[in-house]
Amino acid sequence: MCPVKRLVNEQTWVPGRDFGYPMEWIQERYGSTVMGFREERIAKNEAVAREFNERIDQSHESLPDSSFMHIVCECGYKRCDEIIAVMKDEYERIRNDARQFCVVRGHVIRDVEAIIEENDRFLLVAKREGTPAEVAIRTDPRG
Repeated sequence: MCPVKRLVNEQTWVPGRDFGYPMEWIQERYGSTVMGFREERIAKNEAVAREFNERIDQSHESLPDSSFMHIVCECGYKRCDEIIAVMKDEYERIRNDARQFCVVRGHVIRDVEAIIEENDRFLLVAKREGTPAEVAIRTDPRG
């Protein structure tokens, strides 16, 4: 099957992982529309996790800012079910920028996001300019 048809049928595609085709080869052969579709799909997966975490945050409203809450990893992998412990004040700081997401180590999709901070519990990533940042801003539940 053509790699583009496979890509369109997948919810989230990671270069070299699912089909063995490097991203450079896909872009060279099929153009940037494939990249735009992939970036948007990843960003939408992350937006779903962020929306879920917003509901978790609302359920912890009465707790002090120094208390921990457990959120789901906000990575772009569709089937990720990792849990992250964050303090309420950390979560609020992350949410001050719609382009920022909290992910577990090893779940960074480097061509879509950049690590801006890390600790022993999670990595803070920011969406790169273009489609990833646009979708993150458009789908921000606080926006």
